[in-house]
Amino acid sequence: MGRRKLGAEVIKLAMEHLTGGLKSAGEVAKELCVNKATIFEWRSFYEKYGIEHFYEKGTNSTYTKEFKAMVVKEFGRRYFSAGN
Repeated sequence: MGRRKLGAEVIKLAMEHLTGGLKSAGEVAKELCVNKATIFEWRSFYEKYGIEHFYEKGTNSTYTKEFKAMVVKEFGRRYFSAGN
């Protein structure tokens, strides 16, 4: 079975049930068809960063040609000057 992405609202409700003592991690995991370790990972992120952590973030950043050239140049400088 492939991976599926659960929305932030589903995770929020799951964390509210878990942290509010309404359901155990095992119950939440079973209902959402995920591993219990995933629930513990979500809880850790939820407690540390809040629900905002789970909302989609734009991943398609665009960079200028100048920035890309600078990164390539810096990589080459570091890689080749290290004696590799």
